Amino acid sequence: MLVCAEDGWVDFWSDGIPSDWNYMGCTKYQSILIYCLLPDGQLQKVKPVSPSLNWFEKALWKVTNSSKKVTFEIAVIEKSSIEKFKALLLQAVKTDDDLLTQFKTEDEITQGIEKSKSYSDLNTLFTECGWV
Repeated sequence: MLVCAEDGWVDFWSDGIPSDWNYMGCTKYQSILIYCLLPDGQLQKVKPVSPSLNWFEKALWKVTNSSKKVTFEIAVIEKSSIEKFKALLLQAVKTDDDLLTQFKTEDEITQGIEKSKSYSDLNTLFTECGWV
């Protein structure tokens, strides 16, 4: 699945949503939405949920930033799924700090996003840009 968060993070999860998250990532993405575009064109909002820990376990997780199994709240977005995802990608590229534009220019990526009509098109673009 193709991933784009509201903060500009772009990723590819080949095996679905990863279950192991560190403290910083889990905490950060509880307030910043992550959008996942599935091969069938469905768009999901994904939010990690911290595991139930006592105060000591939580403090230790925070200090070590180690990986823990987390669960997720998943909501399906019905209308204009691919257009919403493309808009997020365009915003991510515009606000990029040169990470997303390592292998292609901003203009090339923007044109590729705008021309994309399907998951397959976007998957090809992710691969060309080195995001996969």
